[in-house]
Amino acid sequence: MNQYDSQTPAQRQRILHTVFDGYNASSDFPGFPIIDDLLDMYPHCKVILNKRSSSQTWEKSVRASLKFFSTRWYHLLTYWSLQSYWHYKLYRGYMHLAKQQLGVDDIFSAECYERHNEWVRAVAAARGREVLEWQPEDGWEPLCRFLGRKVPDVPFPKLNESAEIQELTKFLVKRGLWLWTRVLVAVAVLVIGVTIVLYRWRI
Repeated sequence: MNQYDSQTPAQRQRILHTVFDGYNASSDFPGFPIIDDLLDMYPHCKVILNKRSSSQTWEKSVRASLKFFSTRWYHLLTYWSLQSYWHYKLYRGYMHLAKQQLGVDDIFSAECYERHNEWVRAVAAARGREVLEWQPEDGWEPLCRFLGRKVPDVPFPKLNESAEIQELTKFLVKRGLWLWTRVLVAVAVLVIGVTIVLYRWRI
């Protein structure tokens, strides 16, 4: 993502087709910062702008739940996990892209939220595409009407995403510490082994 803004649209979209082709929808990373390319690649796709009640509510939520994944502490604690490495790099890459795309330094700020929403509206309008501005509280009806689908005969799902992310954070950190333990034990065994060999060689 650090090189995203240095590539031509054709170069970017050739790579993106290998990621997105065959799927019916994209939510969150990696799709939301590249909506301009996705709209060009898939001319019949629809845009749903998932919003919060206010930019301040959004900022409070993401700072409490997601910001940790962009910190060097997270990178250090989970250093030996390849999955967590790319997770961290994804956030750092978006920091770079958001500065170029939106002119913001803090991707967890209310300003970033507002500018991103404005950018989505502008990108869609430039391509003559409609945007549904939607909040989870709105439920099924506006979503289904916008997508031309029948309203499901089940309640709209309500998930406690903050609690789930907290559990995910604990799991990733615990796994990271476990991997650190394995690495340190391996290094300790190697050092002890080399020390014993050298000691015996001198004898």
